Amino acid sequence: MLVTQSKEDDVMDKLVGIPWRKVCKMVPTRNIHQCRNHWKDKLCWSVGNRTRRRWTDAESADLIKSVYNLDVNEESDIDWVKLHKEFWERAPSPSKLSQMWYILKLRHLDNYHFMTFEEILDQLYHKVLPVLKGRLKKQEAAKAKMKSKESISSSEDDSSSEEDDDWY
Repeated sequence: MLVTQSKEDDVMDKLVGIPWRKVCKMVPTRNIHQCRNHWKDKLCWSVGNRTRRRWTDAESADLIKSVYNLDVNEESDIDWVKLHKEFWERAPSPSKLSQMWYILKLRHLDNYHFMTFEEILDQLYHKVLPVLKGRLKKQEAAKAKMKSKESISSSEDDSSSEEDDDWY
């Protein structure tokens, strides 16, 4: 069954009233915030039959393009909830999406905390995005190469099995 965005919104709306105080009493080693954060960053993947997986270069590229296309002047103006609607199948929550933005800055920009939002966006869009796209092209080429090798080896296996039949 394919889950639509509206069904996802319905499920998330129902889960807003989770009694985190009661939950944290059931998990004595964690406080309210830890329980809630663990759920929204890790466990809520199960909502809407999504599966948790590694964040990819393609998703990083999409995130950079999406933030670049927003009409915001400061990072604090980014509406992560609204932006999450584009990424709802790839990030479990707006908080996780914001965290992935932070990781992008951390991995790719030296001293990003001394840069303005405009400089960060410019660096990510004009310098990091082309690198990510280059990696994606290499990955696609490698997949195509592997696919062609698999088809060649399977055709060789077919022809060798025919030769084996003649050996008897």
